[in-house]
Amino acid sequence: MIAIASDKFKGTLTSVEAGEAIREALSSLDKDIAVLVMADGGEGTAAALDARNMGTFYEFTDGDSIACAYVPSCAEGMDWASEMNSDPELRKRSSYPVGKAIRDAIEHGYSRIYVGIGGTRTADGGLGLLQDLGYHIDFDNDGLPTAIKPPETDIYNGAIIGLADVACPLYAENGLSAMSFLAQKGATDSDTAYISNLFRRLKSLYSTPDLHGGAGGGIGFAIETVLGCRCHDGAPVILHHALSRLKRLPDLLVAGEGRIDSQTLGGKAVEAVRRYGEAHSIPVATFCGSIADNVNLPDTFACVSDGAPIPSAPYAALVETAYRAIPTIKKLLK
Repeated sequence: MIAIASDKFKGTLTSVEAGEAIREALSSLDKDIAVLVMADGGEGTAAALDARNMGTFYEFTDGDSIACAYVPSCAEGMDWASEMNSDPELRKRSSYPVGKAIRDAIEHGYSRIYVGIGGTRTADGGLGLLQDLGYHIDFDNDGLPTAIKPPETDIYNGAIIGLADVACPLYAENGLSAMSFLAQKGATDSDTAYISNLFRRLKSLYSTPDLHGGAGGGIGFAIETVLGCRCHDGAPVILHHALSRLKRLPDLLVAGEGRIDSQTLGGKAVEAVRRYGEAHSIPVATFCGSIADNVNLPDTFACVSDGAPIPSAPYAALVETAYRAIPTIKKLLK
């Protein structure tokens, strides 16, 4: 059996569309092929969890057969999506609608609330989320927090489980951190200066390590460090959820995403699939739209070279790329 667990090719193909393109090319092989819906805690996670839209959050059943709530911090499919992206200035956007959705799920009686931490358009360090959950925050004249005080009754600790799309700290002078993602959120120089000060201030208030603090523009920091709740790399959790539906382990795993770069190695879906394959002695092939020149992954096939334009027919380009990979796929299956 071949299990295709491709993430979306952002802006061109959904997880399922990418999986179907690869399946189409590999269908000539004498193997059963399963296309799994894959995500990492960002867009597409609700579909990967087979979750039902409840308006302000999703509902799904986890591996323990417990009805759980799922709140996407990217606001995908939610009634409150416009509230997350309404302000053109990044520094003024707030994560409070995520906190409101968490509170709504609590009030509906859910004891497990998974929060997808990825694909956000905010970078407020999760302060809006905390305020909506009843945390009182003191600010100085520059709008930076000086103290964060919990509510008298904290009903959230233990109920929230974060699924982060990347494992990196809120702030670091060098290397991957939440600062690495500001440009793709549309940050101006003014935004970047303020957010840099904000993140440094938050780190000074909480000295404990924040493995997932940089996810979701700091929503990971709020959940993991301030709330003290569990955070996991989202992709391995979702991959396990998908593979648990198969009758047996596959003979080959196929990973994929639109662009493979240094961020891919920070806990994204491709890395999760490759690590799972290594742990279970299952070979892995990877497909992508393009791969950065400084990243070297074995048995990886790109539709175009780094820096080339996106193909006008992305689905067909991926089919052709996967078709050309068949000789390598056959060797991996031996």
